[in-house]
Amino acid sequence: MRTTNQQVWEQRRAEASAREAQQRQAVHAEVTRHREQIDANFVRTLKDPDSRKIAYQGNPYGSLVCGTVNARNSYGGYTGQQLFAAYFRPAGTVAEVLVFDPQVIRDLQKLRQANWPVSAEVALLDRLYIDCGGKFGS
Repeated sequence: MRTTNQQVWEQRRAEASAREAQQRQAVHAEVTRHREQIDANFVRTLKDPDSRKIAYQGNPYGSLVCGTVNARNSYGGYTGQQLFAAYFRPAGTVAEVLVFDPQVIRDLQKLRQANWPVSAEVALLDRLYIDCGGKFGS
């Protein structure tokens, strides 16, 4: 009798372990697809896409992928690491990749300091910046 219970528990543990492995593989595949789409976006939009250096920082929630990008500008110099936020549609395709260049960050900071009412688009931009770890100077 004891052997049967032990066998049942071992079988349940093996099934749970197999489910966890499948879930890890699915998450890895989704992350890989997201990164490929983000990279393709930068290839289309950067002046010198071959110079791009992308570092992924995290995934604060399911549809948002954050990171930094650094690439050469028109003058051949690197722009410096700029925070980006990429968010995805429920179907898993990229909706938009937003790069927070220094001017955008200054504009957001001014709006915060002025405490003016802002459009939904500006509020979303501000929220994405913060969710991706962006910080405003004092």
